[in-house]
Parts: sequence; structure tokens; C-alpha cells
Amino acid sequence: MQVQAVVTYQEEIARGIWRMQALAPAMVLFMQPGQFVHLLPHDLTLSSDPLLRRPLSLAAFNSDKGTFEVIYQVVGRGTRLLSLYTVGDSLDTMGPLGNPFPLPAKTQKRIAMVAGGIGLPPLYPLARLLMERGYDLFLFHGLREKKLAIMQRDFEQIGLPIRHYTNDGSLGMPGLVTTKLHEELRELGVDLVYACGPKGMLVALQQILREAGIPGWFSLENHLACGVGACLGCTVRIIQDGNWRYALLCQDGPAFASEEVLF
Repeated sequence: MQVQAVVTYQEEIARGIWRMQALAPAMVLFMQPGQFVHLLPHDLTLSSDPLLRRPLSLAAFNSDKGTFEVIYQVVGRGTRLLSLYTVGDSLDTMGPLGNPFPLPAKTQKRIAMVAGGIGLPPLYPLARLLMERGYDLFLFHGLREKKLAIMQRDFEQIGLPIRHYTNDGSLGMPGLVTTKLHEELRELGVDLVYACGPKGMLVALQQILREAGIPGWFSLENHLACGVGACLGCTVRIIQDGNWRYALLCQDGPAFASEEVLF
């Protein structure tokens, strides 16, 4: 679905990190945790620049209000232009795209979520759903420093405090989020892990889960052009039944089973 969403909120919530809310009632009705939207930010005087859209994970959505939210870090021209939008501006939006997070099996009651940096937002809609359904949840978030912390109040409001790990020790525990994770998952009796973050974190986490015998789902990030599987530009190498193949992040993902991803 392609609509002209209307910006209803835009604010810088941490250094270089922005939170945007937009109104798109017809689109929001179909949104599920784990999906993303494909936004076309542009210089309001140059409607064709930039040409390609920017994929952003859904950080929240409300079907009653008809709104969705994205949280993004300004890292290039597209996200810089997106940060210039103000309340009332119209934003060309495609979505929801991708598949939702697979839900836990009946035997999986204790769930851990592991996020790195800006990988935290896509886990929030899932966390909210699982908390409502009575699962035991634990959330670990790794980031460089306290100034980049986001969404703490959002998770606290649903009863899920964040266990922070910072490179410089300015918030929570010092070190990488994966440093003691093997031990923590074992002590908590975790049955399943959901994760989103930088490649280095996911590679380390994949090994941890393999050694611990815990299944997981990784929400991956990749460059996207069309977002609908036509351009074949978002390939991900996965292994299934002993054979590897290319999957498309936009159609087969963005979440993949942790054991099948080939980094």
C-alpha cells in the first residue's frame, strides 16, 4: 500500500536520533510487529531527490488512532532530509512491508530480547504484544554511551525495564551487551531470543545461542531499493537443510531464524 502519511510528531530524542509519528489510518490497520515502512524523504523543493526510499522499522503503531512511529538515526542525506519534516507535512509512504516476527511456540514462555544501538525500536511492538499475553520478558540493550539511550520510558510503561550495557560505562553495565549474555540467558532460563542490531553483535549472539542450544530470531538490516522483491538488491545468505541459498530481506524477512543466517 502506498499513501501520503501526514506527520503528527517529530523530535530529536537523543544525539542524532529522531522519533517521528505519522497519520496513515488505512495502512496502520495492517501493521504487525517486525514489519517496516518504506519512506521517500525529499527536499520539498526537489521532489525527485533522493530517488530511493528509506526503509525504517516500525517502532510503534496504534490502529485506534491510525498512527505509526519510526525512530531513526541521521546517517546520510535521506535521513537528514527526513529530520527536516515538520508537523503537517505529507510523507510518501509504502507499507507495511516484510513479514511480522514469528511468535513463540507454546512451550517457549521466557523470552529475551537483545538490541544493539538503533536496533531497539523494532522490538518494542513485539514486547508490548508478548507482555499483554503474559510472557516473561527480559531486555538487554547495548550502546556506545548514555547520550544515545532511547525508549527507556516506553519499555518501563509496559513493565519491561531495560538492562543497559555501554562501551564507556556511562549507563548500566560497562562493556558489550554480549559479554556475559551466555551466563545471563542460562540463569534466567530463557527459551527464545529475539534480536536486532549491528552485524558484529548478531555474529557474537549467534555463537552464544548455538552453544546454549537456544533458538532465536534476528531482525536484519540491509540496503533496500524497491522493498517489494523486484530489484533483488537486499539478498541475505541463509542455510536450510544443509544447503545455502539467497533470500530477500524484504520478502522473506526481515526476521530470520538465528541458526540459518550466514554472515
